[in-house]
Amino acid sequence: MPEFWAVWDGNLIEFKKMSVGKTCPFRRGEHTRMIDPTLSFVYNVIQIVVYASVISIGISLKISRNSKTAGPIVGLFLFILADSVVIFMTEFLPDFMQWYEVNFIRTPSLKMLIFLGTGFFMLLCWSSATGSVFTGGQGLLLFGFGLWLIFVPLLLDGAVESFLFFSGYQVFCICVSIYALWKIRKLDPSRLQLPAQWIWTFLIVTVVFCVLIMAEDNCVIFYIDNYDLMKGDLNIYYRSVSEDLLRFVYSGLILSLFIDQLRRGETKRTVGAASYAGEAVCPAAALSTSEADSESGPVRTPAEYKRMKFARILTLTEREEEVLTLLIDGRSNQDISGALHISVGTVKAHVHGIYRKAKITHRYELRTLYEAFDPEESDEPGL
Repeated sequence: MPEFWAVWDGNLIEFKKMSVGKTCPFRRGEHTRMIDPTLSFVYNVIQIVVYASVISIGISLKISRNSKTAGPIVGLFLFILADSVVIFMTEFLPDFMQWYEVNFIRTPSLKMLIFLGTGFFMLLCWSSATGSVFTGGQGLLLFGFGLWLIFVPLLLDGAVESFLFFSGYQVFCICVSIYALWKIRKLDPSRLQLPAQWIWTFLIVTVVFCVLIMAEDNCVIFYIDNYDLMKGDLNIYYRSVSEDLLRFVYSGLILSLFIDQLRRGETKRTVGAASYAGEAVCPAAALSTSEADSESGPVRTPAEYKRMKFARILTLTEREEEVLTLLIDGRSNQDISGALHISVGTVKAHVHGIYRKAKITHRYELRTLYEAFDPEESDEPGL
């Protein structure tokens, strides 16, 4: 197994092949760019701004709405942003580019950390979107992926090493996405924290673009990059157009989701303005009976008071209020059926009634509305 020790000083890099004791001087010219430097700079800035926007909106949702899915998405895009910044630096900072290429040939530790970080948060995104937890199987898959990233650079050198190293991440994403597509068909839709159609789109886009990325990597690594170390010719192009397109599609999907969640939160002042018959409901009047009862009854906890007030403003029936309580707790239709001793069909009818009164169509929208609901706003009609 060949081992290379690299020392660089300015534009001079010497690769010493320890197994034979030979020295190969390498003079580095200007790094190859595929497009005009000015356009490349603008393109990189646009990327950073888009990814930073996703991160900032996600953090805002996590803080203001306590969104369970925003955290993993923010983590994923932090690593995507870090990778984009690194590629940006390789294109415009020659010293950094030389250091990065030398370390990539020896042990690509920085890229390895980025791959492991994005892989970990991809799995977390799946868990949060389906209302599940990070399992041991997912941890084992991530561990195996880490071993692949460690041993491929140790066993191979040159273009084959680079292709297998980069392709390992794409294969990892494809396997996770295909498994998720298969698994989501068996999940109870009521467990999903995000719209099923959105999850399907995200996963299918991932599979398609990962295949395109592997095809592009094959062309670039074997026909454009140069790994002839013994002749002192090292030239690696790190940018993948297909990968950039995938990240832009990710950004569009997630920004649309975040904006929709923010918009749903803003409707808290208008959603409950109509009763079952379409007439305005005054929260004070709707709660008058409950407040009168509370004077002589037991003191309610803040959580109970919030659920009670939320239900009264939506003018829910007693049974719908019971179903609402279990829905907010994340229970599935089957669980609600068992807890209330009613059929699943009856549960679905009550859930549909709650959705109709709240003017929503999905469980995650109900959860967003409830998390944004302020029970102290009792003087205003609506949520």
